[in-house]
Amino acid sequence: KAMSELCPHLQYVQFDFHKVCGKLSFKHLPKLAAECDESLSDYGYFVSHQRLQSGVFRVNCIDCLDRTNVAQSVLAFRTLMSQLSSVGCIEADHKDAC
Repeated sequence: KAMSELCPHLQYVQFDFHKVCGKLSFKHLPKLAAECDESLSDYGYFVSHQRLQSGVFRVNCIDCLDRTNVAQSVLAFRTLMSQLSSVGCIEADHKDAC
């Protein structure tokens, strides 16, 4: 069975970090963020009684903890930029800096 049939609230995004960003070509990391943008928006985040978080990301690069950390950092940065934009610390057009 497909993963979505077993757990309809679970989304799986396959991203071959080694293939897309091999040889330290991190300039392609926005492709990962772009694939997750809709979920990042849907899941939300908590900002002191303004919005409830409804999801989490779990990142796992099968063979390399460093790549796992880089991928998780990209998603965390996107979320931080969105949070800063929502509380007025940065302009909305700067929230997609990564």
